[in-house]
Amino acid sequence: MAGLWAVLLLGGAWVAPGIASGGDTEEADARDEAPITPRQVAARYLEAGLDGESDRAQAALCDDATPQVLEADLIELRAEYEEELGSYPEVEVGTDEPVNSDSGMEVGSTISFIGETVVRDEFTVTVLATGSSYCVVEVDRNSELADEETSSTPESIEPRSLAAEFLSSILAERDLDAATALQCEGYTGIVPRELIDAVVAWESSHGVASVDQSTGNAMAGTGSNWTVPIEANLVSGFNETFGFEVGIDADLGCVSSLEGGEGLVGEE
Repeated sequence: MAGLWAVLLLGGAWVAPGIASGGDTEEADARDEAPITPRQVAARYLEAGLDGESDRAQAALCDDATPQVLEADLIELRAEYEEELGSYPEVEVGTDEPVNSDSGMEVGSTISFIGETVVRDEFTVTVLATGSSYCVVEVDRNSELADEETSSTPESIEPRSLAAEFLSSILAERDLDAATALQCEGYTGIVPRELIDAVVAWESSHGVASVDQSTGNAMAGTGSNWTVPIEANLVSGFNETFGFEVGIDADLGCVSSLEGGEGLVGEE
C-alpha cells in the first residue's frame, strides 16, 4: 500500500481534493473550510499537527487554547515512529462519536502508524461548539506508542487501512487501476466505475467535491474475513455523508466486497 501521510477518515481522515472531468484544478482546499462536526475538527488538528501544517493546526484550536498535546508533540511522535520503523510510514487518523462532558464534547481519536507492523496511539480531543462550527480546546494522550496485537490477522494486513485505501482510490483519486489492483478475484458488490460515475453525477449538482472519510474503530469479523464500516463525506458548497461497508480478506490481502452508498449509488 502507498506510504502516504494521512488517510482517510471523516473527521478522521485526510481530505483529498476531488477530481472532476474537465474541472478546475485550483479549487479551494476543503481542509481550510470551517469544520462542521466535532470529529472533523478533532481529526483536522491531529492530521495537521502530524504533517507540520502549523496554520491548519492553529486554525483548528479555540482562541487561547494551549492543549497538552501540541503540534510539536505530534511531529515528535511521527519522528519517533520513523526512527523505530526505519521508513516513512502511512498514517491513519480515526475518530469515535463525541461524548458530552463537563469540559465539552470528547472525541476519542486513534492515530495508526502503518508499516511492516501497525502501532497505535490513543487520544481524547475535547471540542467546543462555536456557532455553526467547532474548535479544539484540549488534547490528551491516553496511551504510549505500542505494538499492535494482530494475532487474528497477518502482521502485514491491517483491514481498516486496506479498506480506507481502497475507498479513497475510488472516491478521492478516481483511480480505477489502483482500485482494481486491491480487489480479490471473487470481488462482489459496487463496481468502482459505478461509484466514480455516481460521484461525478453528484458533483454535477453540487460542485466539485473533496472527500473526507473515516473508518472509526469499529469493524466486524474473525480470522481472515472482516467488514470495515467507512463514512465518506463529500464536501463542496454542499456536504453529504454516505456509509459504506468494505469486505476484507486478510489472508489474501485484498478487498472482497463493497456495499452501501445509499443515496449516492443508483441515484439519477
